[in-house]
Amino acid sequence: MFLLWATVTVTFASLPLSLAWDIVLNRCRAICSTAFEPALCYIMADFEVHSDFLASFKISIYVVGYCFGSLIIAPASELYGRIVVLYPSFIVYLVTPAICDSSANIATFIIFWAVMEFVGNAFPICGRAVIEDIIRPQRRGIALSLVTSGPTLVSGIWG
Repeated sequence: MFLLWATVTVTFASLPLSLAWDIVLNRCRAICSTAFEPALCYIMADFEVHSDFLASFKISIYVVGYCFGSLIIAPASELYGRIVVLYPSFIVYLVTPAICDSSANIATFIIFWAVMEFVGNAFPICGRAVIEDIIRPQRRGIALSLVTSGPTLVSGIWG
């Protein structure tokens, strides 16, 4: 009886935190893909790069990381478990912007920008799967709709 109660308590206690992290990190991931575009000329000037190809490649590499992240993270989370995928993704996703900010050349910046989107896919992919794992099917629709509409709602609130 105690084990069942403890499991239910842990599940309900961690659910709001999981939903909040998923909503916030999805929003951060969406902002990171496009927020720097108006300042792209300044970024290229800081790195002393005058190539239009690298400027457009900088934008495209984020999409490449997004595609390959989806192809690798989803099967890995099914094979090895969600915790094995989510915890390293949290850490790498928090470290890569600092590496991008302190990068000395454009190659380091672009590589870690792609890595950031690659691991950033773990949140929308595994977040929904975690909710499906811990919530009963009768209540799953409400939780999934909150997580799915989270970035949209947060965009309206934050502007």
